Amino acid sequence: MPGYELDGGQRRDLRLAISRGYNPVLLDQTLRERNLKDDDVSQDPIFNNHINSLIDTFFQKGRLIELCGALAAEREDNEAVHLTILRVQRWLVEQERISDKGSIDEALSAPPRLDDRPAAAPGAVIILGELNSTSAPESSLACDELVKELVDRKVPYERWSDGWLGTAKPVATLSSRPVFVRTFQGPSKSNVSDASRDLSLALQLAFNLGNDVEKIRILTDCPKVVWRPQGPDWTPPAAGPFLYSSIDRPADFGGWLARLLGRASAGGAMVYYEDPAATGDLENKPRREAVFDCLVSAVTNDEPPLHPDYVAIGPDRFVKVVNRRGALTVIAAHDLGTLPDSRDAAIARFRGIDERIRDTLREKRLENEPLMCVGVLLRNAREFEAEVEFSRQSTIRHWRMLKFSKGADGTYKPDMWDVGRLREHAADLTRRWQEQRAQ
Repeated sequence: MPGYELDGGQRRDLRLAISRGYNPVLLDQTLRERNLKDDDVSQDPIFNNHINSLIDTFFQKGRLIELCGALAAEREDNEAVHLTILRVQRWLVEQERISDKGSIDEALSAPPRLDDRPAAAPGAVIILGELNSTSAPESSLACDELVKELVDRKVPYERWSDGWLGTAKPVATLSSRPVFVRTFQGPSKSNVSDASRDLSLALQLAFNLGNDVEKIRILTDCPKVVWRPQGPDWTPPAAGPFLYSSIDRPADFGGWLARLLGRASAGGAMVYYEDPAATGDLENKPRREAVFDCLVSAVTNDEPPLHPDYVAIGPDRFVKVVNRRGALTVIAAHDLGTLPDSRDAAIARFRGIDERIRDTLREKRLENEPLMCVGVLLRNAREFEAEVEFSRQSTIRHWRMLKFSKGADGTYKPDMWDVGRLREHAADLTRRWQEQRAQ
């Protein structure tokens, strides 16, 4: 008898999967062929009662993990049934691991492994195709762009073609602790937990880990990213150390992966820009590219050397990125969510963000680190067209201003005077910080 209870939800999922993947004749045949026929299992003519007895008997005898492995292997042709049984098997394996350590309470109260022994940085990125089917054209294109980005950043990568679930993968691959990236399109699998759980189970099968608890733990420690380059956002979003979700475009996502692998340029500036996008807006792409190109160009410099990395961030996530030391950080917020033609609305939004950032800087004792905040004016640029900086009364005079106007051809054009001032300020901040460090 195992040293833990069989969770009711896991028992229900397993029963439903078996009933949907098998009929009485096929189940009996599978059990006989796998030497899993047990006389203690009730032969109740009601199939669900028979399945319940099968589950309970094998659990009491400590053989339910073995049963799950056999039943999952026989239903590889039915992905939903196959993955559900593997999911239950993995839960059982995890309970065995916890039980072996002692009580569940003791295991849960123990400090996480990463707290005192940081894991080694991942060694490579593995971009995954579809498990059994063909990738959508949009997914293939996004992965192609991601590969180009990784090559430019000299990030090692491997790409598994569609149908990889049916190809045995060498377990030695896990020794370098790779980052697994699985691409999704549209709102399908909107729940991060479901998507990541199915990914983990599929990888467990691809590496043929069976019931080897230690090898499963090694796989669990490999970071996994569920990536939806076209959105919408995941529900709920997730952030590491073993599981991440992303809706970044390939260029931003490639930069994030480079940092995760420790391949970002040493001492380089970091540009965090609020993604100027709204759900269903056809102007998202040109507006995003205009803001991105302008900010990165303005922060790039030869002397003092500035070679920025960059990433788009979601709304109101500014505080989460205030954590860098030793290099220039640029945080850019936009005014798209404010009332049009309203100076006060734009300033109020930037002021609220500034207050949160300043509070966070004080809490983390980062007040002396080089930080440049930029107010990107897309909706209210005309209200500031004669100005090159925010007024003293606004209380955000230390913010830089970046105005955009929309041309007749639909493109967004920056105020080049603002761009020049951004470049000067970025260089000046970096130079002053370097001089302070040298003293």
